[in-house]
Amino acid sequence: DLYRVMLMPRRILLGALLAGTLVVLAPLTACSSAPALDKAVQIAESTSGYVDLGIVNGQTKLVPYASIRVKNVSDQPLTGFQLSASFWRTGEDGQKDELQLQGLVAKGLAPGAISDPIIIRANFGYSLAGARADFFKHSLFVDFTIKVLGKTAGRIYKIGEVKVDRTIIAKDALGPTT
Repeated sequence: DLYRVMLMPRRILLGALLAGTLVVLAPLTACSSAPALDKAVQIAESTSGYVDLGIVNGQTKLVPYASIRVKNVSDQPLTGFQLSASFWRTGEDGQKDELQLQGLVAKGLAPGAISDPIIIRANFGYSLAGARADFFKHSLFVDFTIKVLGKTAGRIYKIGEVKVDRTIIAKDALGPTT
């Protein structure tokens, strides 16, 4: 009865409460045994370049682009994760652009399996006058690196990096999804 509980020594009462809490939380910790994304996922394949968006305000506009596929290198199926990418110019501090992909990627990806292509395309890029063939020789051109991050359970992990190739990709070649 309540009167006897109130008379119990506090350390016995606290011990009983702690034991009850551990019994309740034990199943929750067993469910969270999924490996960290930086250990479970790696970039397996990538193609990259600069998408030619055509003439914008009288200048040629090219934006960094990559298509990646990730591999599940863990021994457990992936529950999926949010993916983001940040675009960095070589030799500069701070990112120039960031992209958050909608929805979960690699959901249900089996151990050892490789995902469908994941398209990453910046909004920021280069707008320069001159011939496309001379674009990469222009004095203002600097290479980009795309840093790929994954987020799950409130934690952010670095998945990998893609150095953007000095290749121009026609916008029409990418299909209707980009």
